[in-house]
Amino acid sequence: MPKILAIDDKKDNLVILATLLKNLMPECTVITALSGIEGIEKARTESPDAILLDVKMPGMDGFETCRRLKSDESTKHIPVIMITAIKTDPQSRVKGLETGADAFLSKPIEENELASQVKVVLRIKKAEDALREERDSLEKRVMERTAALGESEEKFRNYIRRAPDGVFIVDDAGQYVEVNKSACQIMGYSKEELKKMSIRDLLDKESLKDGLAHFKKLLKTGAAVSDLWHKRKDGLKRCLTVNAVKLSEKRFLGFCKDITDRKKAEQRVKERIKELEILYSLDKIAGKKGFTLDKLYQELVGILPQGCQYPEIACTRIVIGDSEFRTNNFAESAWMQSAPVKVSGTVVGKIEVGYLEEMPKEGEGSFLKEEKQLIDSIAERLGQITQRRQAEDALKQTLESLRNAVRTTIQVIVSTLEASDPYTAGHQIRVADLTRAIATEPSFP
Repeated sequence: MPKILAIDDKKDNLVILATLLKNLMPECTVITALSGIEGIEKARTESPDAILLDVKMPGMDGFETCRRLKSDESTKHIPVIMITAIKTDPQSRVKGLETGADAFLSKPIEENELASQVKVVLRIKKAEDALREERDSLEKRVMERTAALGESEEKFRNYIRRAPDGVFIVDDAGQYVEVNKSACQIMGYSKEELKKMSIRDLLDKESLKDGLAHFKKLLKTGAAVSDLWHKRKDGLKRCLTVNAVKLSEKRFLGFCKDITDRKKAEQRVKERIKELEILYSLDKIAGKKGFTLDKLYQELVGILPQGCQYPEIACTRIVIGDSEFRTNNFAESAWMQSAPVKVSGTVVGKIEVGYLEEMPKEGEGSFLKEEKQLIDSIAERLGQITQRRQAEDALKQTLESLRNAVRTTIQVIVSTLEASDPYTAGHQIRVADLTRAIATEPSFP
């Protein structure tokens, strides 16, 4: 039975959220908090499965609340869905990502969007909880084996050689002392090569900081668990979950397991959420009464960078015919991705998304496959909306032309009748003017 914590300073909003959640997920339990401080305390004591967090709150706002939740060891694993007025403040998403938010909802909240966001983060949390349980179990087994085997390094060497998982011993400088066959296969190096290398040599640059923090924690506390991206000899990058414990003052035992497929699956889910959120925002803008295509294009260029993996260095430009719409930071870059905008099968423009700095990815260049799919999907949807709006405008013009034709026809008929009966000439027009004046008079009952 999932437990969801809703944090908002307005009681009415909490009542609405609780009602929506109960309607969508009758089996869930909803707890509420009226401030960031109260929310943090309840997150620690109640251990909810997900948190719905409003951005605008007096005192401690949603961003600071999220930052504290994600920096607290007891609450950092709880997914946070931030509720923000994203249409009017595109920077909210970027700031939310920086503080650790897992997903976003925009006001007013739609039931379908709320249900999909909550269910996705609950699935991700379930997978992450299972992984943490697996790590804890592994760490417990390591500690038990450590106690059983004592301080004899030779016994450990024998154990390592027989172990089916990736197992290794490093010294207090991070240098590999012993590795088994499974570790060599996972890391992509021979035993002789690894024994000449250190942890730093294998870490990908994106994981270097986390890897060094992992080793410092190991030195300080005697145990550490982290997910770290490693570079293989063949150039491939693999994500390993590394569980290490202290054997002696200068020796540390580590277990590693390749979880790359799981990490990539999680990334695909997150990218899919981004894609759905942006497509939803696009349709929401297009559904506004009286919206114009120019306003739609301008709002879209502000939203698109938020679908990128590095929104803080992303820029966007939309070109439709002779018109151009761009983000304030837009600049031509060597790292660009574009997609054509088509109306009735004809290319009428394009969407361009670029990075202002190089962010290479394994075998994919600067853009992930999911990012390319997002840009293609947005371009396709934008073409459909443009085509629909142009058809609506053309229909309005045709309707107005028909109205003018009918008015002209009526006027010709009236003029013909008046010519045959001068005594009543102008009577119809005067009656129509009088009727219109009565109908438009504000004080008329």
